[in-house]
Amino acid sequence: MARAHRHSTICLLLLNLALGLFVPQAMATDWKKRNEQYSSTIQPIISQYCSGCHSGAQAESGLALNNFADAKSVFRERRIWEKVAQRLDIADMPPADSPQPSDAQRKAVSEWIKSTLNDIDCGKTPNPGAVTLRRINRFEYRNSIRDLFKIDYEPAAGFPGDDVGYGFDNIGDVLTLPPLLMEKYLRAAEEISQKVIVAPSSGPMYDSPRKISQLTSDSGGKFEGSRFVFFSNGKTEFEEQAPWTGRYMLELGMSGSAAEGRYPKVVISVDGKKVEEVTVKTENPNNPESFKIPLRLRTGKRILEIAFVNDHYIPAKDGKPAEDTNLYIYDLRLTGQKPIEKIPDTALPETHRELVRDSIPSATRSVSEAAKDVMRRVASRAFRRPATDEELHRLAAIVDQTVQTGDSYEVGLQTALTAILVSPNFLFKIEEPATKVGEQYPLLSEFELATRLSYFLWSSTPDRELLTLASKKQLRQPGVLAAQLDRMIRDDRARDFVRNFAGQWLTLRKLDSFVPNEGMFPDWNQQIRDYSRTETYYLFLYILRENMSVLRLLDADFSFMNEKLARFYGGS
Repeated sequence: MARAHRHSTICLLLLNLALGLFVPQAMATDWKKRNEQYSSTIQPIISQYCSGCHSGAQAESGLALNNFADAKSVFRERRIWEKVAQRLDIADMPPADSPQPSDAQRKAVSEWIKSTLNDIDCGKTPNPGAVTLRRINRFEYRNSIRDLFKIDYEPAAGFPGDDVGYGFDNIGDVLTLPPLLMEKYLRAAEEISQKVIVAPSSGPMYDSPRKISQLTSDSGGKFEGSRFVFFSNGKTEFEEQAPWTGRYMLELGMSGSAAEGRYPKVVISVDGKKVEEVTVKTENPNNPESFKIPLRLRTGKRILEIAFVNDHYIPAKDGKPAEDTNLYIYDLRLTGQKPIEKIPDTALPETHRELVRDSIPSATRSVSEAAKDVMRRVASRAFRRPATDEELHRLAAIVDQTVQTGDSYEVGLQTALTAILVSPNFLFKIEEPATKVGEQYPLLSEFELATRLSYFLWSSTPDRELLTLASKKQLRQPGVLAAQLDRMIRDDRARDFVRNFAGQWLTLRKLDSFVPNEGMFPDWNQQIRDYSRTETYYLFLYILRENMSVLRLLDADFSFMNEKLARFYGGS
């Protein structure tokens, strides 16, 4: 049998429409040649055998064939001449009692009419038109996630049903994006990102609040009411038993009063070593503000010290009230979270290792720089084209901001991946509008062609081979394109094309609601229903791969069935 590298009849027919592989090249009809044929061959035959009845004001049925001066006039009245060709083909014209043209003459006129009427003037309307921004449907979404990340995301089957146009659910004009679906996309993106990128579990929390009433000071401070007051320089210290070595946060609720604009200064020390100094600028001593001082503590007993160091007092004078720089402490607590333990590489999924590789932040490599490498791999596959520098910068910034809030680098990657999966560049097949250059319209870009090919034949995203060829601008080369079509048709993913296209074209999806006459088909059941549908899928796929005529779907003398289906059909 013929091999599919010449494209199967079905595939070639559909690729013309779906991919726009054959773009009109401004080939105008040769009207001069057709006019010569009309005047030298066609018109004499019509004049000899038809003009007796079909000419002048009294023409029979109002059809005056002598009014057509050239081929263009015939083309403009295509409906009339289609009927003329039909009448010639069935020998219904001229009437039986009139002189008859020879079979050769009858055939010559009929074929010339059909050829002229079907000769589309490609050079007259070269505008390829606008392509609707098309959302990938739920089947394509599930397949794309599978091929991008090796995850069969089953919840995609629960997405709202896609609208159908002209019998198919991949028509851009009807694939809208309702709010409910956008919510499901967001939830799906979060779930998928957590499966693709594995983040280490958060460690236990440490929370040690202190009662202000139990604080003591070496000098200059005491507890008053609901706050500890430093009215002159002094310090208070307390002991903490740090459960692990790592980052902690000293949280202080403080306010102060100022003399001559000198706000209170507070020095924080750990084990006698100064680690931070803060200035407490508050408008009202009775309204404390929260201050957070990051600390790094070693495991074991630690002594934390809070010192008021810039007491300043101005006595009352000349009718002016006294001014005093004081410090007020309302709340005090130490919090922390145990450092996250790195997950061993052997425990990470293959997709995580492939995407992250060695793109890990270090002393010489910032979070943003490492994240850009990862996002370049992910976004370029998901967007089906190289990600731009601006896109990578925004995605890396998401990772960086996530890490700055205290989450791990992996959680930052998860957040950025979620953004990718809800981006229009992933959810929609985006093509640049065709802008006329001179007298020509540009062809699809290599990446747009790869996307059309993959979603047509695989109902999924382009694989690495297609994208690599597109990046090298080699995909459109005739030999390369033919080889890729052959590879794609014979790939297992072509089964998705068969299930989606044939399932809708042949309405096999309606088989679930089909109920035959139980009296005539008592053995019909769900299993037979599934087998009969699979039989048609296999037949379609075989005809496609073996480059058979589309008519074999009607007259094939073979099929694909198991023993149970064969018995149902009455076979042995």
